[in-house]
Amino acid sequence: MLVWVLADNPACQFYAVLGGKRVREQELEIGGKSLIEVAYGWIDTANLTSIVIG
Repeated sequence: MLVWVLADNPACQFYAVLGGKRVREQELEIGGKSLIEVAYGWIDTANLTSIVIG
């Protein structure tokens, strides 16, 4: 699974806590503003359910 998120988004910490690894970074432009977007990836998502549900 892969999730793209803006680099300055506080949710980046959430994805890292869930075991997501930062695997890629790219620049994009929205409304004339240059932003950095990062991808967090998981090879195996089986354990995400136990982390989120508890």
